[in-house]
Amino acid sequence: MTLNTSQKNEIIDKIQRACILAIFGFLLYYGSILVAALLYPGGYNFYTNYFSDLGRTVTPEGNDNIFSVIFFVSGTTVTGLLFIPFWTRYYTIFSSSTFSRKVARLGSAFGVFVIPSLFGIALIPINIWLDLHAIFSFAYYLTISLSLLCYSLSIILDPFYPSKSGYMGVLIVLFELLFIIGIFSEIEPFIQKLTSLCFFCWFVVQYVILSRGLNSSDNVITS
Repeated sequence: MTLNTSQKNEIIDKIQRACILAIFGFLLYYGSILVAALLYPGGYNFYTNYFSDLGRTVTPEGNDNIFSVIFFVSGTTVTGLLFIPFWTRYYTIFSSSTFSRKVARLGSAFGVFVIPSLFGIALIPINIWLDLHAIFSFAYYLTISLSLLCYSLSIILDPFYPSKSGYMGVLIVLFELLFIIGIFSEIEPFIQKLTSLCFFCWFVVQYVILSRGLNSSDNVITS
């Protein structure tokens, strides 16, 4: 399907708006986490506590954790919803080859599975059903890593897209995989925060790249 310049620019604009929503989602999540941490009974430690601790209905010390739960659950679920436009649109920017386009679509497919994983993390407290919560947490980190890996490979393969952001994505994925397999076991809660910030930075970089324009307006397709 051949698109004129106006149609192509419209597609890029939609992806930019999707990036903005994703970035806003991250900021909303961080804001919710901060408020939840401030309300966490007994004090929340960003170095020793996981994000999921904020979703506990009762703290390990036996204190009710109602207010932190409210902010953690609402922030996590709304953030998941704000990611949807990005996962469903970003792949349309790749057209240098059938292979790179299919890899990007696979990235979007993995991205869609990030959403129910986030909902599971938010709605199943770690102190109520630890095993199921752990499954959703693993699914989240795995699917978002696979999604970013696919997108990064498509970026590297696409001659119109700055390849540096693709290599950046690969490095983030490697860092995330080390986190998943437990290499940083002694400081894992702190590393969890760093991996989240890495993903946030990747989204910001993509928005900046799209705002500046790619090397050609002929690199977008919809089929």
